[in-house]
Amino acid sequence: MIRITPLHPLFGAEVVGLDLTYAQGPETLSKITEAFADYSVLVFRDQEITDSQQIAFSECFGALETTKAGTPGSGSKLITLTNTGPDGEIEAPRGRQLLNNKANQHWHTDSSFKPVPARP
Repeated sequence: MIRITPLHPLFGAEVVGLDLTYAQGPETLSKITEAFADYSVLVFRDQEITDSQQIAFSECFGALETTKAGTPGSGSKLITLTNTGPDGEIEAPRGRQLLNNKANQHWHTDSSFKPVPARP
C-alpha cells in the first residue's frame, strides 16, 4: 500500500511503498495522478529502475516526447544529462553545456511553449 506524505504545505510530496520496477494497477496510478495534481512534484526515493522501467512508468501518464537531435540520447524517450566525459571524469562545462547547466539550476518546466505541452 502506498503512502503519500506532503513535504511542504504548498508543494511536493513523497511517495512511499511503491516499487517502480513493475507495472502498477489502475488504482495505484489513479492515486499517483491525484497526488501529482495536488502537489505538483512527487518524490520516489531509492528506486533502482532501468531506463525501460522508467519509460514504462512514465508512459502510464501520457505519451512521451522523443529527444531532439543534437542532444545525448537523441531519438529516444530519454535524455542523458551528465557532467562526465567518455573517460568517466568530471568535465568543466563549456559552450552550450554551460548554458544548459545554468538554465537547469532554476525552476522550469520542459516544453511548456509547445502547442501540446509535455503534460497537458
